[in-house]
Amino acid sequence: MQQLTACAYNCDVTCFFPSCLPQEYNQVVLVGDAFDTRPFRLPWPEGTVIFCVASAEAHRIAEAALKEQQARVPRGCLLRRVPAELQADDSGGSFAAALERAGFRGDRLSVWVLQVCTSCNRCMSFPTGS
Repeated sequence: MQQLTACAYNCDVTCFFPSCLPQEYNQVVLVGDAFDTRPFRLPWPEGTVIFCVASAEAHRIAEAALKEQQARVPRGCLLRRVPAELQADDSGGSFAAALERAGFRGDRLSVWVLQVCTSCNRCMSFPTGS
């Protein structure tokens, strides 16, 4: 964990984020932006599963735009789009359930990227593991 923390504070996330990732962190969760291009433009280690969490409508629009650009994730990696409504109160667990349906494994190490959602006027809180 110390290595990952040092990486997060000491490198340019956009350029070097995947190269800082220890191999055992093979799940990446990008929350808040279906248009995030990092899954397509960064050199992810083989075996990385990237979960992109955003609203279903945002995914629909983003998929069309990225398909038009012929965007592809690196060979040996997998992008899973997770439709979920991002709300401050998710006491029903729909956010976690959507991730699990997409193949997220809570028993494996993961890295989370929480993006600012400028169209959202509320703060989000995420439950810790059960």
